[in-house]
Amino acid sequence: MHLILLAGVVGMALLIRWGSLVQRPAFPKAQDWQGTIVALTLPGVLLLSSAVAILIMGHHGRMWGLPVNGVACLLAKLSLVWAVCQGVRLGWEQWKLERWLQTLPLLAPWDLPEGVPPETIVYYLDLPQIMAGQTGLFQSRIVVSEGLLSLPTDQIQAVLAHEQAHFQYRDNLWGMAIGWLRGIGAWLPGDDRLWQDLLLLRECRADAQSAQ
Repeated sequence: MHLILLAGVVGMALLIRWGSLVQRPAFPKAQDWQGTIVALTLPGVLLLSSAVAILIMGHHGRMWGLPVNGVACLLAKLSLVWAVCQGVRLGWEQWKLERWLQTLPLLAPWDLPEGVPPETIVYYLDLPQIMAGQTGLFQSRIVVSEGLLSLPTDQIQAVLAHEQAHFQYRDNLWGMAIGWLRGIGAWLPGDDRLWQDLLLLRECRADAQSAQ
């Protein structure tokens, strides 16, 4: 019986993914935001909750008149191990990022244009390319390059406002949570397409916020 339940959950996950990809435009629209998140995370939630439920019920006795066995419990355990591995991978990547940030010098508030909140931590990257990125999960932390600081002041303000918008929406924190659930169902069709759409929608939302 547990195998039937597990197969049904996998089938639902496939239907959710296929349904999200049918007639999907080449470039996502603003109204596709919630649907994209659901398509990325709901399959992982279903698989994870079903695996936990199967392990709680165990593999002895009968369910709805049908016998249960240990195969489904084994698959459920493997699913949970996979989910834990995905979480460990994301945690390891975040830890490496933290270690790398500690090697970068900090910019003083007077080295930045007006409009940047004083509590914002800004790291300096000695590169001629124009680069900027928001890295903070719980506190705004921005990495900027030498190439970016050579731009006119108004352009620097626009870029920093964009990065601040990412923090206001907690894009990094939510991105890690969504990335974990996405990783559980990374084998499902359309995974990379939906993820790239979500990243594009996130950038468009930050642009709209910074434009204000």
